[in-house]
Amino acid sequence: LPESQKVTICDVGTGSGILAGCAAKHLKSAEGVAVDISPAALEVARANGADHAVADRVTLIESDLLAALPDGRRFDFIISKYCLSSRVPIDQPLASIYQSICKQFEKRSPNGFCTNLVHCEPGSLPVA
Repeated sequence: LPESQKVTICDVGTGSGILAGCAAKHLKSAEGVAVDISPAALEVARANGADHAVADRVTLIESDLLAALPDGRRFDFIISKYCLSSRVPIDQPLASIYQSICKQFEKRSPNGFCTNLVHCEPGSLPVA
């Protein structure tokens, strides 16, 4: 991408903010929204954004996936490494969950998205 081209990015399930932070750091014209359902994760992302001088270009929002964003909000790209946990019913197939998430992303990013679902047990992830 040309450095002057404005790019909008949404990082879903941001956690520490690494995906949004890296995008903002390496794409100087990028502006991002980073969403996470966890207020604690957003605090870590806020600190990391400040440490890496990208906090002014990454907006943090508490949200379950894209639920808290306005319906008409679109992004050039959606990136995600989404951690599934015990909130997911055990009888719901992973492929079904993935398809549901992808449909939400497709509506908001006509250019594409990248997502990776990881199953995590509660307490299995380190907390910063």
